[in-house]
Amino acid sequence: QLGPVTISMGVSTYPDAGTTSEELLKAADTALYAAKLAGRDRVVVHGGGELSPSRPRPEPPSVVHILKGAA
Repeated sequence: QLGPVTISMGVSTYPDAGTTSEELLKAADTALYAAKLAGRDRVVVHGGGELSPSRPRPEPPSVVHILKGAA
């Protein structure tokens, strides 16, 4: 049986976080690590050199709410 599952995501946007696939991947990776360091179970968007954490979610957060909040 699978226990609780969490998800952390790092998102980068073109052209704010970069214009090449390498720049965008590096920005998304940086955002992912920021999400994990901030307590996991969240989405962090990297754009224009800044990291923006997702809004706090009620516990336990659902994947659907996190993904909708990131859009």
